[in-house]
Amino acid sequence: METTTLRYPAHPEDYGAAAQSDSHITLSTLVKVLRGVCIATGTPERIVERFERCLSSQSSEIFSNYAEEHIHINRGAESWFSAWSDALAPLLSDNDMELRHLLNLALVISFLRESSHHSMTVNGEDLTILWKFVHNALTSSQLTLQASTVSYSAQGFFVIPLCGLIGQNGSGDELYRLQIWLPDSQRNPQFRVHSYQAFIKSWILAGNGKYSTFNVEITADPELATHTEIQSKFRIVEGLAEQNNGNQNHLMPQDSRRSVRAIKTGSSSHTINMSYRIEPGTWHSLEVAPDSLHAGIFLLKVHLASETDVRIIGPKNVDLQVPHSDKTDITSALVAANIHAVRSWELLFDAGKWHARQSEMEDALRVFNSALSLCKTVVGLPNATHYARLVHGELGFTNRCLGRYDVAKEHLEEALKDPGLNYARVKAAGELGTVYRIQNQLMEARDTFQTQYETAKTLGDDRATCRAIGNVGMTNYQLSQLYRDDALLDLAIEQLKERVDRARSIKEALNAEKMDHRKKFGRLKHASVWESVGLNRLSLCYTAQVNTREAVLVTKEAQQIKIEPEDLTVTAMSHFFYGRALLRDGQRAAAMEHFNPSVACTPAIALCKEPSEENRQYMRELVDVGVDMEHVDEYGYTALDYAVFGMDTEMEAIVIEGLRHTLKGEIDAEIAKRQYEARLRKGYRELFHDRMRPVLLTGGDDTLKNLRIVYAAALTAIKPETMTQRFDMLKYVHYSDFVRWGKLPQYSEGFIKELSAELQAPQGRAAEFIIFFSHRWIHKRGHQVFPDDPENSQYHRMVQATRDFLDLNPTVEPDGLGIWLDYACIDQDNPAPGIAALPMLLAQCDAVISLVDDDYYKRAWCVLETVMIQTLEKSYQRHRWYEHAPSSEKGSDDKEWTLRAGPLDLEITAANKELTIEEDRPKILFLERQTKLLR
Repeated sequence: METTTLRYPAHPEDYGAAAQSDSHITLSTLVKVLRGVCIATGTPERIVERFERCLSSQSSEIFSNYAEEHIHINRGAESWFSAWSDALAPLLSDNDMELRHLLNLALVISFLRESSHHSMTVNGEDLTILWKFVHNALTSSQLTLQASTVSYSAQGFFVIPLCGLIGQNGSGDELYRLQIWLPDSQRNPQFRVHSYQAFIKSWILAGNGKYSTFNVEITADPELATHTEIQSKFRIVEGLAEQNNGNQNHLMPQDSRRSVRAIKTGSSSHTINMSYRIEPGTWHSLEVAPDSLHAGIFLLKVHLASETDVRIIGPKNVDLQVPHSDKTDITSALVAANIHAVRSWELLFDAGKWHARQSEMEDALRVFNSALSLCKTVVGLPNATHYARLVHGELGFTNRCLGRYDVAKEHLEEALKDPGLNYARVKAAGELGTVYRIQNQLMEARDTFQTQYETAKTLGDDRATCRAIGNVGMTNYQLSQLYRDDALLDLAIEQLKERVDRARSIKEALNAEKMDHRKKFGRLKHASVWESVGLNRLSLCYTAQVNTREAVLVTKEAQQIKIEPEDLTVTAMSHFFYGRALLRDGQRAAAMEHFNPSVACTPAIALCKEPSEENRQYMRELVDVGVDMEHVDEYGYTALDYAVFGMDTEMEAIVIEGLRHTLKGEIDAEIAKRQYEARLRKGYRELFHDRMRPVLLTGGDDTLKNLRIVYAAALTAIKPETMTQRFDMLKYVHYSDFVRWGKLPQYSEGFIKELSAELQAPQGRAAEFIIFFSHRWIHKRGHQVFPDDPENSQYHRMVQATRDFLDLNPTVEPDGLGIWLDYACIDQDNPAPGIAALPMLLAQCDAVISLVDDDYYKRAWCVLETVMIQTLEKSYQRHRWYEHAPSSEKGSDDKEWTLRAGPLDLEITAANKELTIEEDRPKILFLERQTKLLR
């Protein structure tokens, strides 16, 4: 029995010897593929003939470029298309978009053909590039796909032919096509299992599908028979050449029917960026959830026949009518837009989950919010509500990990509105139960966890069942302590042991199973975490029974579990439980080593990340033994920061009590300073993450104008008496005032306009476009430093740079132009609010001009502003960055300057650059960390 061979996304070592082979195509092959594209798309033959005439007239130049470039697919799709674009440039006019799109489709097919011939994997990055060209062609108004009316197959998917290659004997050879399962389409599961007498290869563009193989045997025994087999014919290429052929890609029923016995032999998940192959005659099916989209580029390859058998099995003892692959009113442009939207969503969703697996919750939150914004703004996303609710589930988990329980609850309740019984629903229920438990709603938590457990068992989901039983056990432990119920405590121990046993069984099964090593790696990590958490919770039960010896043993076991990649919070909590067991067993010195481990995330930080009554009690235990509360994690945050982020005043008070035990000197002043800084960080997260970033993600011509309005409104809406003390309003100088003054204006000289006031004034003239100037302070006088010298050099550079900018951007009106510079827009007597708001102020400016000289990139503040604008322009494509730099290699001494685009590929950090005031280093480090949130 033939089975499929799965090919997964490539690592560099996957290329091996195949990469060294002669993996490029000739021009004659490209013409052959182009003709196949024209056949599939119904494009007139004259397009190919015109291309061949161009080739014959300029072949020497084309072949010269081609030979020079040595275009090989092992260099990747980006290099492939770039090289071919250069080689074919002399043939293509800017107006001939139809031929460009057809050639791009031909190059996509050629790349896939060559990769298949040389057994090379097409990785995710390459597939993204290939899909971009297919999507652009199918949605282009310049390309009319006459024969690409979407057809519908008997197995429940839509088909768009992309290329049909005819063999030398005139019969069918290869067909490349898109196959798409759309949400809510009519899928008949009775006819899902089928086989072709053709080799099939697929590259998955979007969505998940459950692929299964079957052993099908003929039987005359009606008791053994499970299905009826139907044999039909399937046209591979021949129908494609006929315009308006109503039978294109149809199944043609035959009289051949027989009873068969079908037994499933295996199954696996097919996910985005995977590729796989199916050998001829393999009985298989692909099951796609009715609320989801699944799509891929498929190759069907037959060498000796224009028609090939397709066999389908349906239910036995039923008068079967073979379903035809009827045409549909759905267009190829709509289908391409659907695929593109789901692929974009899925890449974001998977990236968010990746960050969450790495315990990078800030990054996970950022990416998940991008995915949610896509659900709300992209018109082409089918069943957007379903995809949005999947994101809500992950946002619930992420916010729960960040201690934002009320926000998490809102997301999880929205996620649970999605109908159906699936893993996402089970996970959301588990997360909601966890929030209930943390908020001390123990009865609600136990009921939710019990439902999660029973649902997971019904689905046969061992992994979800493992998590659920652990949650039930932990809640029963808490209830046993609340009501002094020994029976409940015994029940909790049994349930937590079941959790550990199930986790170990899952690990054993995974180690024995052959699957994608990255997927196995991730699942093994989850199972190891569940085992570790189960053991640590068992220690609580044993400690409650005053069985400290057993508590030490199980927590020591948890310490020995290897979790890769390391989950810092889980590791920290494992240290805590081991230290707690050791302390209860009278081993204080050993316990302190685990309470104060030399790792990024300490137990105190981990507890503050998820504030609850349970964790507050654990924190009191740490304070009582004198644990260090000043440790800084990998994000630059302390236990106090996380307590403030979680808005838990009780946890904050506990941390402050701990700080009082260790701080020296002016303790009250130092604590007040640290509380202020923590609230500053919290305000920054709330302003940018919750208010500003959604505006940037929405896009549109008025994005930055809307961003300025939202920022001004947020500062006055969120506790204005404190928010405006922490963050400055956006201020600027009108360009006309800037030019008229003749030097850099100071903050106190009356030129500053506050945007919020300008927006509200009856006759206000708020700037429509704002330029942010990034520059060095160049003049020293004694111990003081000033932004400009006596000759006003920096001022004159700014004026000239602005004029050059206006010449390059004639749509920007000088009358509506504002200038932001630190000397004028930040109160030099009280600079803290302006400095704290710097990333958010720069984000509201339309353009940044860096006054580059020989020392510009040596200065920390200048580099920090460079990192900010790089991040913004790369992430949102709404900002512009320019350098006003020396026009020759003589450098700044030449005194000749030019305005040019800023180098977005420049890799630089402000952390190690020069500062006039070294005490500013913590501000630089903090602001550079916050800049990551701008992505």
